[in-house]
Amino acid sequence: MPLPDASVDLAFSTISFHHWADQAAGVREVARVLKPGGRFCLADGSIPAPLAGLIPHSRIHTAAELRAIFEGAGLPVRIQETVLAVIVLATFCRKPAPPEDPGTARP
Repeated sequence: MPLPDASVDLAFSTISFHHWADQAAGVREVARVLKPGGRFCLADGSIPAPLAGLIPHSRIHTAAELRAIFEGAGLPVRIQETVLAVIVLATFCRKPAPPEDPGTARP
């Protein structure tokens, strides 16, 4: 994305993630442009975990697979909710703030 690092408060993607050529790289790019405390919401098709072994999939994920992609980019998942009769999963995360430097802590 042609945006500076840590320049965005909120990013979202609705029903397009399964079209992203490199999903993990895309989520890392979202993490790069999010400010500390910034939020990302992704809503996309999902495969219920019990069916994951029966249905071939590579671009549509289970909740656990999406969580792994987000967390691999440094974006801890806060909430995952199924919507639209369990075919769409909304995943919400918040970019953590960097740890406070003990030398700059206020008394």
